[in-house]
Amino acid sequence: MFIHNENFEPVKLADENVMQTSIKPNIKPVVVASEPSVESKTLSKPAVLTSAKHIYYPSTSAERLQYRTPEGKALTPFQWDVYDMTLTIPVGSVVTYKELCRRLKQGSPRSVGGALRRNPFAPYIPCHRIIASDLKLGGYCGEWGPGQKANRKLELLSSEGVKFDKENRLKEKNALWRD
Repeated sequence: MFIHNENFEPVKLADENVMQTSIKPNIKPVVVASEPSVESKTLSKPAVLTSAKHIYYPSTSAERLQYRTPEGKALTPFQWDVYDMTLTIPVGSVVTYKELCRRLKQGSPRSVGGALRRNPFAPYIPCHRIIASDLKLGGYCGEWGPGQKANRKLELLSSEGVKFDKENRLKEKNALWRD
């Protein structure tokens, strides 16, 4: 199977469930992505995925200035910073909104949550790996507390080996992302 766009070099997929990226000089990155499966923990990020779909993540300043969400909106420099930092969180790890904010050296936990709520690159940008400061699950897709979206976040994190107790609090603190 090949994914092709006139602006990109074709990317051959050995397996339709595996994400591939083209990382070649002067070639814009092409990402085939979807939601992580259980196998994602064993591979380097981004991971093995199910039901692949095409997600393009701009990497240069010029591309980011031209990028528009499906709703036609530009992203702010702060949103790009949040997405770039979130992309570095390893599979099987989580970080709090507050800690992500501290690492960014800007914004507030709420502003980080606001940027992630509007994440047009999910699941490539793994916003499901951000949890609340009290180590509870936190929000997901704009929903806070129990519900279908929170259950989906739990499923994603569980598939990456991150466990929560009955109150949706992180079970093992060694899953917290550390420098």
